Amino acid sequence: ASSLVLIFEPVFFYKEGLSLSVIALFYAMHYTLYLLLLPIGGKFIARFGAERALAISMPLFVIYFLMLAALPRLPQLLWIAWIVLTPAFRDSVW
Repeated sequence: ASSLVLIFEPVFFYKEGLSLSVIALFYAMHYTLYLLLLPIGGKFIARFGAERALAISMPLFVIYFLMLAALPRLPQLLWIAWIVLTPAFRDSVW
């Protein structure tokens, strides 16, 4: 379900008035941090299991979506949201 929501995320950012270059920068920063945290996530899952990783990532997803909901009132949350999205995305992909 989260993947279906995330497909339309760039459209949401665009409708909120962000330029395509800012949206591209958001995803570039997200996937760069994702690449750096991927080995740590793999070690966490190997040690504690996938269920625990998902249990940790789901609250982060909720916080991320709450940040997106507040984005029209607080546009600076965009630059915090990509940091919250990365561990949530990393652990839920496993």
